Amino acid sequence: MSFAIWYNRQDLTPIAAEFTRQDLSPADRAYAQSLWNAGLSGWNTAPVETDPFHSGNDPDCRRIVINGKHQGKTLTLADFRAFLYRQSLLPGAEYLDALANDMGGASGAMEPWPVV
Repeated sequence: MSFAIWYNRQDLTPIAAEFTRQDLSPADRAYAQSLWNAGLSGWNTAPVETDPFHSGNDPDCRRIVINGKHQGKTLTLADFRAFLYRQSLLPGAEYLDALANDMGGASGAMEPWPVV
């Protein structure tokens, strides 16, 4: 199963920056690498797509699909959000808390993807 997230580059930039932090725990570094390899690496060139949660046409809304495994377990939206919450406790990463909240609400992410 895979999941998709929709965000602008300005929102994706802090997520991508978390993958290169020197203060990541070894477990979070390994998890981040799995996410990166499963689709997040294309954050800067992901296709522009209308966010299915909002009306209007945002010219920089990007869709990123995450499809992969970490230590034999399928990557899930819930695990990704838990990662963002952990990272939001690190200095300078407080913004990730809001993104994780957004992904659990009525916008920002969809699982499963594609919708069946």
